[in-house]
Amino acid sequence: MPKFYRRVCDFCEEPYKGRGKQFCSPKCQNNWQRQKGANFNVAALRKRELIAFNTKECRHGKLYNQHPRCFKEEYLDAERNRIGFLDIETFTSGFVANRGIILSYAIKDKDSKKIYSSIITKKELFSKTKDKGITQRLINDIERFDTLIGYYSTGFDIPTIRTRALYWKLKHPFFGYIQHKDVFYMVRAKLNIKPNSQEEACRIVLGKTRKTHYNFNRWMEALQGNQKALNDVLVHNKADVLDLEDLYNVMIDYVKSGTKSI
Repeated sequence: MPKFYRRVCDFCEEPYKGRGKQFCSPKCQNNWQRQKGANFNVAALRKRELIAFNTKECRHGKLYNQHPRCFKEEYLDAERNRIGFLDIETFTSGFVANRGIILSYAIKDKDSKKIYSSIITKKELFSKTKDKGITQRLINDIERFDTLIGYYSTGFDIPTIRTRALYWKLKHPFFGYIQHKDVFYMVRAKLNIKPNSQEEACRIVLGKTRKTHYNFNRWMEALQGNQKALNDVLVHNKADVLDLEDLYNVMIDYVKSGTKSI
């Protein structure tokens, strides 16, 4: 007569009587195989994700580090889809980041009407640290998102933010931390228009634009701390991200889906 030993199931961790088995039931065995197939790199998790991985429980009542597939399905897949539409306004010489400052930024949340934004203050403009404060606020808001979408942000917005952050010795998100898409290259590849500006693309594709015209004198007034001029810069900035979202929603159907790191 075969002997049965008291064991603990490798999946549900409940005791059972069995001989030469790891699981108390075929269901637990199937669930264990699904968990084993979880495909993500623990070393690449962000701080808040790593905390959740080691402290929160899944639908089976087990810690996520015991059920990694549940962590991917219930937490990662739900959390890692936050998309933001990014635009910054600057005052620079020749659009070169080390010869100017960031005046304002706006990031439109794709899943809501919320726009995360800020503008440099008069006090900051006349301080020694200039745009250090707004650069830090911008980085804080960037880190709310998993994917950023911009217009010629590959060539201007992202490198400018990184340059200003490094100039002020601020911690900018590393490679692989946040993904990025650039609508400029969608427009250039799929449309035949001149110029390839966001404003022109919106007129052609959407039939309208919210964009206000760039006024050099108004930007100069903003640089001198004129509050009304600073507010105008921020209004211009917010209009850009609203147009960008509408343009992206049309153009995304004509290109291969894919992202790159900022």
